[in-house]
Amino acid sequence: MDYHIWMLYEALSNHYECEMVLKEQATQDLKNVRLYDQSFADDGNTLYVEQGSVMLNNDDPRVYCKHKSNYFIIESSNVNEVFNTIICHINETQNWINRINIMIANNCLLSDVLSEFKDKLPFPLMVLDVSQTALAISENYGKGTIDQNWDQMIETGSLGFESISLYNELYKDSIYTKDFYYVPANPFPYPSYNRNIYVNGDFMGFLSLILLNDSLTEAHRGWYYIAWECVSNWIQLHIGQNDLLMRSSVFEEVMSGNFDNLNYFKGILSTFGWKENCNKQIIVLGCVSNHLNMNAHIAKLLNNKWDYLYANEYQDKLVLLCNIDRLPLEQQLQNIRPIIINSGYYGGSSNIFTNLSEAPHFLLQAMLPFWSDSVNIGVVSPCQEHILPYTFHLLKTHARMSLTHPALLKLQEYDEKHKTDHMHILYVFLQNQCNQTETANSLHMHRSTLLRKLAQIQQLTNVDLSDYPTRLHLMISYELEYAF
Repeated sequence: MDYHIWMLYEALSNHYECEMVLKEQATQDLKNVRLYDQSFADDGNTLYVEQGSVMLNNDDPRVYCKHKSNYFIIESSNVNEVFNTIICHINETQNWINRINIMIANNCLLSDVLSEFKDKLPFPLMVLDVSQTALAISENYGKGTIDQNWDQMIETGSLGFESISLYNELYKDSIYTKDFYYVPANPFPYPSYNRNIYVNGDFMGFLSLILLNDSLTEAHRGWYYIAWECVSNWIQLHIGQNDLLMRSSVFEEVMSGNFDNLNYFKGILSTFGWKENCNKQIIVLGCVSNHLNMNAHIAKLLNNKWDYLYANEYQDKLVLLCNIDRLPLEQQLQNIRPIIINSGYYGGSSNIFTNLSEAPHFLLQAMLPFWSDSVNIGVVSPCQEHILPYTFHLLKTHARMSLTHPALLKLQEYDEKHKTDHMHILYVFLQNQCNQTETANSLHMHRSTLLRKLAQIQQLTNVDLSDYPTRLHLMISYELEYAF
């Protein structure tokens, strides 16, 4: 356990009159306590205790407790008594920490861990997961002790996605920091100190300390750090036992094509009443702002609300596995549309499939809308609308030779030279399946004028428009070179 000099100062202030002298920023890296000896080299992690007359050669008989260049002075000349008081305090604290660790190893509740700090930290504490849903809240601050927002957190575990969205937008630069960060009283009525929790580099949530009317002392910051360590240990130990975390991990494996735990995931779905070979579709949603960090929260909201879909975050997107035997996809979309509109989501849907081992292929289908730059909030478009444009995109991007019909190149050259519009006329004619009347109407052109221009095109290109392969080649050429 690492101490902060202010923590010891506060503890000794209960026994002696003390005075702090700061020469530099105090850090929480105190590991040892020793009686001062001038032969010792200061390692930066030790608190040295001795009379000022010995430590600083200043004729002061009072006891000095020095860490790096900082020290506090105790109104006592009894070095041994002060030293023993410090050692007793450290031993008591270490025994307390050991007891908390034993509680964690014996599968205590996370709220039990927070309760252990009620005397050290006289502030409301809460632990929120990656979806910003409360995992635990200080039990000594019940309903009616703070405000309506706190009561809502106790009742529902969340302030709702609108408040969370605003919070994430305001403090987007702090969401992924690995140090303490201060959040002013906006959008919440009270400011707070937060510190994020990571496991193996993955963001798991954060510990939040709500500041009421009191300010946070340096000693409080030290105890807050120790509380954060204990909460992190609890989450680290329970991550393998946390069903929600396991579900998320297995979902990512299945969507990535790793089927080692496929049967486990099938078991998860069966608990929702899903039959193994039910008809399924995948929806992939993206957010117009990558700063909102709403995927996990929306996923939990959807999972808690409906059992005919399973939502999870995957590669910065929100992926929904939908059981359309329980409810057709269009009705599911109708139910979730208000949520995705309010949260700024849009996306695509896959074709129907039954075998979960095929999920990665259908996931790619549902992600087709994201290759283009078009964004329509609240719209989930079927993959069929994007397959042909995406195919043309791939052909245009990766083809090693020109696939354009030579007739188009002739028309393009002729149009540029003579300021004509033969290329456009031919395109509209092919779009209307070579129907002269419909083409003339589309172009707002007299039919005889159209026939004359088509004859000119025929003469210039020498193509047989009655031949299906020729028409298909021309249409593909248009889509490859001009439409996209």
